[in-house]
Amino acid sequence: MTTPKIQQNNTLANVRINTDIGLWKMLLQGIKKTHKLSRVEAFYDLIDRQCLSLIKGDNVYLHGTITEMAKAWCWNRETVTHFLDSLEQAGMLTIETEDNRKVFRLDCITVNNDGSGTP
Repeated sequence: MTTPKIQQNNTLANVRINTDIGLWKMLLQGIKKTHKLSRVEAFYDLIDRQCLSLIKGDNVYLHGTITEMAKAWCWNRETVTHFLDSLEQAGMLTIETEDNRKVFRLDCITVNNDGSGTP
């Protein structure tokens, strides 16, 4: 089964949906983590990794390598790379090279530092 590619000329290509981490936790309740993760579960893991980086304040890039993600998601490295490339093409992820290794940043996460509940 092939994965549908995101089409840039799609009329909904510029629609952005803002959610919060609480919604993701609620949606993923009860999903067993002992199997190969779905794309939704893998995306949530990226959100979790990015939030960890932002909370720690050590850098803007999410924690983890392609190898670590492949192991955590029960995917192969090629599938992880393709998924990350697809997210980059969709404008959700930035992939850069730092110290001869790839680093990743989710561009769909904003941090509310004022406590008001709005970004």
